[in-house]
Amino acid sequence: MSLFWLGCYGGGGGVDPPSGLYFPVSMEVSRGGNALYVLNSDFDLRYNGSTLESLNLAQIRLDAARAIANPLDPLLPRLWKMETSGGGNPCPHHPPLSKPGRPGEPQLPGDTCIPRVNASRYEKDTVVLGALGSEVQLKRGETGGDQLFVLTRGDMALTWVNVSNDQSLADVDPIQAESYPSFFFRCDQDAKKRCSGTHRITSGRGGERLVADLTMPAEPFSMAQSVDGSMIVVVHQSEPKASLFITSADGKAPTIQFVLEGLPLGGVGIAALSDGFFPEKGCSPSFLLTSRSAALVTLVRAYRPASAAAKSGYFLVKRGQTPLVANAGWMDSRGIAVDPTLRISCKLRVAPVDLKINPPRTQAQVDEEQATCLRLPERVFLINRSPPSLLIGEVGDRTADARGNRVPEQLRIASSIPLPAGPSRVYLAPIVDTDGRYSLRVFIICFDASLVIMYDPDRRAIADIIQVESGPHAMAFDPFSWEDVARRAVVPKDARWSSFELQRYQFGYVASFRKSSVQVLDLMAAHPTTFGRPVLTLGAAAP
Repeated sequence: MSLFWLGCYGGGGGVDPPSGLYFPVSMEVSRGGNALYVLNSDFDLRYNGSTLESLNLAQIRLDAARAIANPLDPLLPRLWKMETSGGGNPCPHHPPLSKPGRPGEPQLPGDTCIPRVNASRYEKDTVVLGALGSEVQLKRGETGGDQLFVLTRGDMALTWVNVSNDQSLADVDPIQAESYPSFFFRCDQDAKKRCSGTHRITSGRGGERLVADLTMPAEPFSMAQSVDGSMIVVVHQSEPKASLFITSADGKAPTIQFVLEGLPLGGVGIAALSDGFFPEKGCSPSFLLTSRSAALVTLVRAYRPASAAAKSGYFLVKRGQTPLVANAGWMDSRGIAVDPTLRISCKLRVAPVDLKINPPRTQAQVDEEQATCLRLPERVFLINRSPPSLLIGEVGDRTADARGNRVPEQLRIASSIPLPAGPSRVYLAPIVDTDGRYSLRVFIICFDASLVIMYDPDRRAIADIIQVESGPHAMAFDPFSWEDVARRAVVPKDARWSSFELQRYQFGYVASFRKSSVQVLDLMAAHPTTFGRPVLTLGAAAP
């Protein structure tokens, strides 16, 4: 689905938005996995702004575990009672044919056998932003907690909101604590919970050698952070531009540094390549950009000042473009994701320095092997709507031009997988396999078909097709580390609730734009009846 507006609407007047799910478009999970942050877009402009909402994810996960064990558990905050046949549990082997509590009304796909619960039970805090929110991302802070960055198209702004790092709160129970810090936003909000204008970045000053006064272009649609979180690049849907922001290490405001022009119109997707991807050229973060209007993937690179005293500031450079010509069409590219695990697993296999062995293993040898790992390719997964397909390629030293010369910056598309109608976004995240280990999957949202496609990149095959509520728009996952995924580590148990078989990583979350709801997916392959299926739905299924 395209959320395309030519005009702008900043909000501020009219009816204040209430708390609650309302056209959710993006989600993030806190570092410790106890809070779910949901961006509600106010797509129909009924209110004077979009909202950022925090939900008690610890309680959601506990209730999802209850629903897996027994969908009729009386402790679940159901919106209505589920029907039973013969007084027994109808799920998962005997799903009801009509809606729970509504005899005769046909069951909707994605609803069967899934307890629908009151989302207000989990709501903890809300702040109001500019209209037409498009994306939220979490940045892990070095000091002073973490930050959420939010793009809003109505006022063409990047808003920054501070939150506490719940990884440092291991001794606090997020369910029992009355004021769990990670649930609450800090953006100097007023009495109506609207974030202060000092937290909205719409303009600024770049480097002296480049552009002195900068204004955020229209329709900021998507963003990506460099691996270290020090840079954010934003793509814009209605202008052929990309914006570069520099973040703060201590929880302060980001600054806009540069606006790159001359890009394809209709920028909607962006993904970061790993830092040091081209070690011979230094550490310059690179990004792949997609477009709705051009059959191209564009590579841009962000450059830092040569020194702290340099007069030149940060800037972006367009480094190349890859035509999408593997088949007819290939217009309307959407989401894009980059897989770092091949290179991470290589680096994990590099032995450390050992001067006691004969011959001694030196730091120079370690550095050389690490550099070899940095030259390995990264897999790239790209969504295209014309025709609906998943394009799979790679960027790295194995990529060469027609003469056989190495072109490390060039994206090479190797294969295409047909998809159902309306694919829009792609995510990389693990499942928990039958051995209890992390196993990488590609998750593709198909908005029009109301499906989530699960693709196994190692088997190169679609692993599952998941029916979800109408109009899925965004996903989020329990926290995990790429190092654990790369080494296929065993997923630890969540010992906080011993009465349930709950892992620290177990669930994915799907936001339904059309229904203003969030569904919880079970990602435990050891659960044969619920694996890859929604087990809990938050929200009342707005029409």
